[in-house]
Amino acid sequence: MEEVLKYFRRISSIIILLVSSVYAATFLMFPVIAFIEPFYKKLAFKLQAKIASGWFRLVLFVFEVLNGIEIRYYGEDEIQEGESIIMMMNHPSEIDWLFSFSIAQRKKALSKIKVLLKNEVRFVPGVGWGCDNLDYIFLTRDWTFDENHIEYKINKYKENECKPWLVIFPEGTDIDDVKLKKSWDFAEKNGFPKFNNVLLPRHKGLHACVEPLRDTIDCVYDLTIGYEGKPTILSCISGTSPRVVNIHIKRYSLDEIPKDENQLQKFLFNRYHEKDQMLQYLKENKTYSMPYRIQKPSLSIYASAFLWFYYFMLPITNLLLISSFTRVYFIIALVYHILNSKYEPLRKLRGLQNAIYSKKEKSY
Repeated sequence: MEEVLKYFRRISSIIILLVSSVYAATFLMFPVIAFIEPFYKKLAFKLQAKIASGWFRLVLFVFEVLNGIEIRYYGEDEIQEGESIIMMMNHPSEIDWLFSFSIAQRKKALSKIKVLLKNEVRFVPGVGWGCDNLDYIFLTRDWTFDENHIEYKINKYKENECKPWLVIFPEGTDIDDVKLKKSWDFAEKNGFPKFNNVLLPRHKGLHACVEPLRDTIDCVYDLTIGYEGKPTILSCISGTSPRVVNIHIKRYSLDEIPKDENQLQKFLFNRYHEKDQMLQYLKENKTYSMPYRIQKPSLSIYASAFLWFYYFMLPITNLLLISSFTRVYFIIALVYHILNSKYEPLRKLRGLQNAIYSKKEKSY
């Protein structure tokens, strides 16, 4: 019986997040795009962020309540409410960015979260469409395009009076054995340090984010996140892995972040040497070497989950079953989001990017 209940919970979690993300993009975000964004762009920007922050709470309900994921926070530094920050993270899995939501929710900053993600995420139904509408920064790995795109997005945040929590992964991709071997080869060829638990960090993305925001953000937080094993999106949503998330937080003032690119690269090498040692200790001891604290999910997560399920998902599902008008609208919204994710001129027209990307070989 226990196994049946566990299986039911896992299937329920997957269905809740998949359906809710598609519903949010089509029934909440699409009306903002169609009727508000053409006339009041700043209002639309803020509304999309508020819609998403509600859905993020549903994600946290599934992760921390339904699936019982325990999040352990380490380190003496703690992110302060009201700060505008860059959050620099190592990248052990494809789900790391989702746990920035846990920190942001506890600091009342869910509507401020912006993440640098690989370009392929924008094509994912529901979640990818939502991230696109939130002006997350999708990177192509072609630095000629990406450098200009990062600058454009950051200027857009400023125009919309958004003081972001900007999440960046200097490794550029999540670690695995093949990528680690390539990282070693590159490091050996260029005289750089070699690590066992992280990939070689690159400074370009961090430099492109920090410099235009020096007068806007308060500081940079360095997060070292680690798990037992390598979780995936599916294993996380279904509750099989991870069971425990370990997050170490360290604060750096902007004065400690070098402006010179060569010095910034050395700064990153030093930080990632520390991360490598910390993750090795975690691998051997299932914890970091310092005490941790656990913050239980807040009541707002429970309330948000109830509201989303009872007052949004159930009524929308009922309307789709009984109303042909609702089904036609739903199809139109779906087609729009599919085209918006794929058609570069439409993306430029909406202001999601300021140039049309022509696919090239990856340059970094």
